[in-house]
Amino acid sequence: YDLDRQASIDFGGEWAFYWQRRLEPNDFPAAAPPDAFLSLPGAWENLSIAGRPFPGIGYATLRLTILTDPAQDLLALRIGAIYSAYRLWVNGKSVAQSGKVGTSLAEEIMEHSLRIVPLPVDGTPLELILQVSSFHLDRASLPTLRLGRLSALDAAQHRIWGLALFAAGTLLLMGIYHVALYALHRKHSAPLFFGLYCLVWAGFSLS
Repeated sequence: YDLDRQASIDFGGEWAFYWQRRLEPNDFPAAAPPDAFLSLPGAWENLSIAGRPFPGIGYATLRLTILTDPAQDLLALRIGAIYSAYRLWVNGKSVAQSGKVGTSLAEEIMEHSLRIVPLPVDGTPLELILQVSSFHLDRASLPTLRLGRLSALDAAQHRIWGLALFAAGTLLLMGIYHVALYALHRKHSAPLFFGLYCLVWAGFSLS
């Protein structure tokens, strides 16, 4: 991909998939071969081994190698919400974590988050190792990751946040207006319910 023409790209690729194994960089290359290959976006319950599908809940490790151009610098990775928890290493360094990856429901801590992670690019391949667990939900949802220039990813995210704040502010004003309208004229309850509805959506958008 030419990042001079397209500042950022979604990439999935076939990730090596290690089921019910919580592997770290030091475990490679001695780790056993992968159980399957998972193309993102996707869920591991779409995979099967020896004709048996993987269950929706569980934990796994994924591994992918990206070949880089030494002329490309200041690259970053945008990681959307991965359910329910994950931890990511790049070239042996832990760069992102959301919640706590566990081997059971009691051990896992669920968190949904967005991360933009700068990447060390010097022309050598980037090895990504991703631990994922999903016990709080009935399936692990693995999105595509987005690779691009750090400035482009930051600018795109700021636009998303700007639109979200504008929507939340509009809903907040509508909610306050209709609640105040009901306080002045209490003949009908519709303005109160609509105002509360707007306030709930404003809070949802902000969160």
